[in-house]
Amino acid sequence: MNTLITIMILAGSALMVYNIIRYGMFVKTMNDLEHHSRMRGLLIVPLLLLVFFLIGYIIVGLSGIADLIEAGILLGGSIFVSIMLYVMYTIISRMRDTDEILSSRYDEMKDELDAMTKDSLAVFRVNLTRDEIEERAGTELYDSDLASDSYSEIMSARSRYIVDPTYYETNEALFTREGLLDHYQEGQTNASEVLLVRRKNGEVGFVRLEARLTKKAVSGDIVAFITERPFDRSVVRNILLNDVMLDRFDRIAYLINGRYRVVASNDGRKTNLLLPADVEGTYEDVYLNYILPAFPKDRVRPAGQPNPLRLSVIDKALAENPVYEYTGPFLINGERLQKQVSFYRVDTNAKYYIMLISDTTKAHEEYEKLLKMSSDGSVDRPAETTEPPKEPVAAEPEAPSVPNVPGPEKPVFVRPLRLLLVDDNPVNREIGELLLTAEGFTVDLAGNGKEAVDRVALAEAAPYDAVLMDIRMPVLDGCEAAKAIRRLPDPVRAAVPIIALSAGNSREDAKEAVDAGMNAYASKPIEPVALSKLLAEFVSAELVSGKGGNE
Repeated sequence: MNTLITIMILAGSALMVYNIIRYGMFVKTMNDLEHHSRMRGLLIVPLLLLVFFLIGYIIVGLSGIADLIEAGILLGGSIFVSIMLYVMYTIISRMRDTDEILSSRYDEMKDELDAMTKDSLAVFRVNLTRDEIEERAGTELYDSDLASDSYSEIMSARSRYIVDPTYYETNEALFTREGLLDHYQEGQTNASEVLLVRRKNGEVGFVRLEARLTKKAVSGDIVAFITERPFDRSVVRNILLNDVMLDRFDRIAYLINGRYRVVASNDGRKTNLLLPADVEGTYEDVYLNYILPAFPKDRVRPAGQPNPLRLSVIDKALAENPVYEYTGPFLINGERLQKQVSFYRVDTNAKYYIMLISDTTKAHEEYEKLLKMSSDGSVDRPAETTEPPKEPVAAEPEAPSVPNVPGPEKPVFVRPLRLLLVDDNPVNREIGELLLTAEGFTVDLAGNGKEAVDRVALAEAAPYDAVLMDIRMPVLDGCEAAKAIRRLPDPVRAAVPIIALSAGNSREDAKEAVDAGMNAYASKPIEPVALSKLLAEFVSAELVSGKGGNE
């Protein structure tokens, strides 16, 4: 019996020595986890107790006074301590592995943040748990971004730059501190949002906010790596080109030194197209194989006059004027259809032209109906006049408009007009710029009335030939801007023609614009041909071919 008791005491003592060694390894692992370093003092207490326990084992074993029950209790205690240490060591090892993974992910995200800083408007490393900005950088930080170390305060200050000022007041606002924390708690580690903002340089445009969320290895805090970048304008341009522009045109192509290439085609949504979508090569081949055969045989031209869509005719016309258009009938799939083929000069030396093809069949039919009704006396035909209006004019909102109706030829300007397009909506500016530059105008952009006044007053080059002014805008609306322009000390700049643009299409808007000193009123969206005719009435006569001294 004594032998068994001695063996049990020796086994318990040996196991206790192992427990002390194992606990030492546990303490070392805990020390490696920096965010548990404050617990080092407490970790010494269990170690001392284990040492005292071992000394007690040795004393009891040497004294020989222990019975079987006491020896069993001592051995059981060592086994229990060993099991507990095993469980604790397993848990802390997994914590260490998790910390290593989080630390590695944190380092990767920090490297990504550093790389993105070069081309980002703003970059933040935010401790969401503590509501602290740990790092900030970027090419367009607002002053308020530098004035506070609180993420909540910074985003609250940024709310005044959001075109929708209620964004940060809503529960759905993702890039608030609470929104990002909730997003992470839902298991999401990435967040993205597109906002319409007024950037530091004064421009209104779309930006993309992106956030990577992770748990910080050191403290366990939730950290967000946030970047703000300009939204990819090519996406908007593609939509404008493939959706907006192709609602108006069958085909958008270009010619360079006689080579024909398709930019966009509407063959998927429209039928009876003049040219197939997959045709490319020389324009001469396209002309001979598709355009010329589609000309009606009954279309008689004076002797010696070349076909209006021959390349030589186009080259000659565009050498003299920035725009060349032909509208007439074509036989396509057995139907007689009206098409308008327009060419816009980009570069004379390279013979680089934009080519647009649109279907004007319905407009032509409407025009023929109006002519017939006029000849029958059903409607009064407007009297023809060549005199420009003596006072500002406003379009009648109720009057129906027929786009692309054949009528008086579109005016030709002796040089590209320099226009200032003012609109607070970047999409409207994008569309307007595309349409106006396609008409051969030179276009500058402004996002509000104040910016428009500054541009007109301080333009380093020659003054603008005309201003296209949206009525409803923040900062300074179009009417107040027009009044400010009329008060400029430079009489030339103060007299610049101003045409109001509004989607409202109401008599009240038209009257308000005219009362503010604007010359005319037109509804949005911009119709380039109609706008050209309107501009010809108000710009200097010297700029209009065939008018004033330029006959």
